[in-house]
Amino acid sequence: MPEIRRLALGGFTNEVAAGRGFTRAALTDWGWTDTNQHLSGRPEATDDVLLVVSELLSNASRHAGGTLVLEARRLTARSVRVEVFDRSSTLPTPSSPDYAGQTGGYGLRIVHRLSTRWGVTLRRASPGKSVWAELSR
Repeated sequence: MPEIRRLALGGFTNEVAAGRGFTRAALTDWGWTDTNQHLSGRPEATDDVLLVVSELLSNASRHAGGTLVLEARRLTARSVRVEVFDRSSTLPTPSSPDYAGQTGGYGLRIVHRLSTRWGVTLRRASPGKSVWAELSR
């Protein structure tokens, strides 16, 4: 059942919007966007995946020199993995916002909260890494 879709992100003026559209199309094809809750599980599961994609792409763009590829993988009928590849070998670390109302610093906390698992894989063949998250509905 695993199915993989890849989107090369070079050349997009808004990688987050492109990544969200790409992911939404994959989730639709995989039956995640069915509004009938008894078929799709939690109706907000699609929104959770799209938010995680947004955070991973934003973090790669802001902190890792830009994104290279977004990969969406259907693991089972009820779980997916999203993965963002970038050029940096620096491991991401969740920041601790210093005060209430601070903008930024919450991305990995959101990813952690919404995902069943998440992590980082360093690439051996070339500099860079991927940050991935798995979500279930």
